[in-house]
Amino acid sequence: MLAARPVAVVCVAVALICGLASCGGGDESAEPVRSSLERKVDRAPLTASPATVVADDDYFEAKALKVRRGSAVTFTNDGRRIHDVIPLDGGTFRIDTDELRPGMSTTVQLDQVGTFRYFCSIHGTATRGMRGIIEVVQ
Repeated sequence: MLAARPVAVVCVAVALICGLASCGGGDESAEPVRSSLERKVDRAPLTASPATVVADDDYFEAKALKVRRGSAVTFTNDGRRIHDVIPLDGGTFRIDTDELRPGMSTTVQLDQVGTFRYFCSIHGTATRGMRGIIEVVQ
């Protein structure tokens, strides 16, 4: 019976520590959690225009790209499957499947400063699979 008491004390202590650790304190000034793509674009070097994003089978190469305002970005399909490019967050470009069949390239000009996430709706979603991000700076 005495051996169970230390185990119970340890369990209660662990529960209290976990409970206190999960208290966020409600600090509204805390930084929001950034996605892995947002962290990649933060570290991405500035790419000269024209920049290229390659769509291959089930992934974009140059997942995170940083360009200057007014830059041209060419999306090239080097794979065997059709792709599209669907913008999120009010992106100003969209490339449909008839513009990005295997072997095709489509160029967009990015004149708006901001961070633009995109995905292929055939091989991904807004949060998984074939997706990328472009940050346009001044």
